[in-house]
Amino acid sequence: MKTNQNSREVDNIQVHKSNDFASNLAVILAVLITLTAIFLLPG
Repeated sequence: MKTNQNSREVDNIQVHKSNDFASNLAVILAVLITLTAIFLLPG
């Protein structure tokens, strides 16, 4: 039982890390798209 709980905790930590990476990547992409849109708009 203890080993199962430990493995589940490790899986949860890995899932949280992947979610953080995906959210950070989404934020970076949104910022880049916004900046390119601002530069491409006639100023």
